[in-house]
Amino acid sequence: MTEDIIAHVGIYGAAIVIGMISSAVPIGGAEAFVATVVIAWTRDPWLVVLIGVLVAFGQIAAKVPMYYGARGATRLANPAPDGKLARVKRWVERWKNSPILLTMVSAITGVPPFYLLPLFAGMLELSLEMLLVVGFIGRVIRFVAIGLIALYAT
Repeated sequence: MTEDIIAHVGIYGAAIVIGMISSAVPIGGAEAFVATVVIAWTRDPWLVVLIGVLVAFGQIAAKVPMYYGARGATRLANPAPDGKLARVKRWVERWKNSPILLTMVSAITGVPPFYLLPLFAGMLELSLEMLLVVGFIGRVIRFVAIGLIALYAT
């Protein structure tokens, strides 16, 4: 599938598309894409940085509809008091005083899964703009680090 995407939109377009797909379907495809492209395609650290930035851009672009979709999800705002969503909400509320830190840690490490941050943003009172800016910076750090590790490990 990745080869088909690269054939249609080129390596840079594929970085954005893979970022978007992996943001919506959290299966770790972006990390594997970055490492594979670096190993198979380039030895230039600046191109590694560019690929990392483009994948991060794709991931962040896909967070916008997720954010707005979660804002309309009243079930997340008012979960059953004994259900799993209520436990998640209590955990998220512990971070209410430092949502930017949570977003950065999640974007860089994946803990908690960055996939969930747009869903939690409303509970954390994190604006879309802050989610996008902090998330983008964190994702760039993550993907560039993965790319550079792949570059220098081979």
